Amino acid sequence: MKMKMKWSGGRAARTIKTRLGRNLHLADDVILDAARQSISIQGPPRSLPGDPPHMDSQRLRDSLYDEVDAAGLKSRFGSTEEHAVYTEIGTPHMAARPWFLPAIVQKADDAARELAK
Repeated sequence: MKMKMKWSGGRAARTIKTRLGRNLHLADDVILDAARQSISIQGPPRSLPGDPPHMDSQRLRDSLYDEVDAAGLKSRFGSTEEHAVYTEIGTPHMAARPWFLPAIVQKADDAARELAK
């Protein structure tokens, strides 16, 4: 007896793409929450070079955002505060106090799991 199989790859691909698009915000939130936590230590004193910046105000923490293009399976996240990049990579007058890239690296696997839900 012959069994017939029906291929529904196109439908499966659309279902996967829809689910991934829906989960982009969840994946972004994992990383953004880790970044927020790392910059939530109240100052003074100021942070040491190499450590995440201590919080003088909540502006940096509150400036984090994400933008999701679910149909294109793309997202962007970052900060609207100009000084965010300077704390991350440093300046000629201030040593770096990385907080964003470490959050991405630390939470990449957790973010991937959120995407796959």
